[in-house]
Amino acid sequence: MEDQKKRVTYTQIAERLADHYDFIYYIDCENSNYTELSTKQLSGELKVQTEGQDFFTAAWNNAERLIYPEDRERIRLFLNRDNLISRLESRRQLTEDYRMVVDGGKTQYTRMSVTYSSDHSHFIICVENREEDVRREKEQLEALSLANALARRDELTHTKNKTAYHEMEKELQKQVKAGGEPFGIVVCDINGLKTINDTEGHRAGDDYIKAACMLVCRIFHHSPVFRIGGDEFAVVLRGHDFEHREGLFAGLREQVEQNLRDGGPVVASGLAVFRPGEDSSVEEVFNRADSQMYEEKTRLKAVKQGQ
Repeated sequence: MEDQKKRVTYTQIAERLADHYDFIYYIDCENSNYTELSTKQLSGELKVQTEGQDFFTAAWNNAERLIYPEDRERIRLFLNRDNLISRLESRRQLTEDYRMVVDGGKTQYTRMSVTYSSDHSHFIICVENREEDVRREKEQLEALSLANALARRDELTHTKNKTAYHEMEKELQKQVKAGGEPFGIVVCDINGLKTINDTEGHRAGDDYIKAACMLVCRIFHHSPVFRIGGDEFAVVLRGHDFEHREGLFAGLREQVEQNLRDGGPVVASGLAVFRPGEDSSVEEVFNRADSQMYEEKTRLKAVKQGQ
C-alpha cells in the first residue's frame, strides 16, 4: 500500500515537471527527509535513486565535492530551509544558477529550481544541466556582438563607420556637459578622388580611399578612425594621441606634402580641441576642425596646380 502511494506521488510530480530535469528532490518541509529521483529524458519517467534524512545537511556535506568553489557559499545561503520558506511566501518558484564539478574537474552550468508541492508539505527541488543552453546563449551573444560590430564597420576600409561615429559623439557629448576628459577631433578629406574615379574607374578610387585611410590610421594608431563620408574621415583623439596631437598632426601634414611631390594619397586635415567653458557641443569642435580642413584642402589644390 505504501509503495503504491509513493508511485502515485511520483507520477503526480512527473506530470507537473518538465522532462528535462536531471534530478528531482522531494523534501519534507517539517523533518527534511527526502527522496532523490532521476528522470529519463525522453519519457519523463521518474526512478528513485536514494532516500535519506536531513536533505539540507546532506547537500552541504556534498558541496565541497560537487559545487564549483566560487559558487559554494552562495548556494549554501540559497539552499537553507528557512530561506526557502521565507522566500516562497511571496514567490511561486525560486531559481539559482551555479556551476557543478563533474567528470574529474570539468565545470557544468546547472540550474536549481525550488517550488512547493500543491499542499505545501514538501519542497520540490529540480536540478537541470544547462550546458547546452549556456553554449547557445554564448553563441547568440557572439553572433549579436559580431552583427553589432559589422553594423558599425565600414565595409571598404574596415574602420568604424558613420553610425559608430554618432555613437561616439553621444559619448563625447556627456563629457562636454560634465566638463570632463579632454579630447580632440581630426577631420580628414581626400583630395583628387573624383578625378581618379572619372579617369581610372571606381576600383582605382576605392584603392585610393584605402591608401588614404591607411595613412590616417598609421599616424593615429592609438585612436578610433571613422569613415563618415565617401572621402571623409574623422579621428577622435584621447589619451596618448591627444597628449601628442601636435606632433602627430604635423606628421600627417608632412607626409601629405611628401606625397604631393612623390606620389601617394593626398589628405586635407584639420584639428580642433574641446575647450571647456567655451564649447557646449561636440559639433562645435567638429565644425572648427572641418573649417580648418577646408582651408588646407584649398591650399593643397593650389600647390598641386602650381606643380
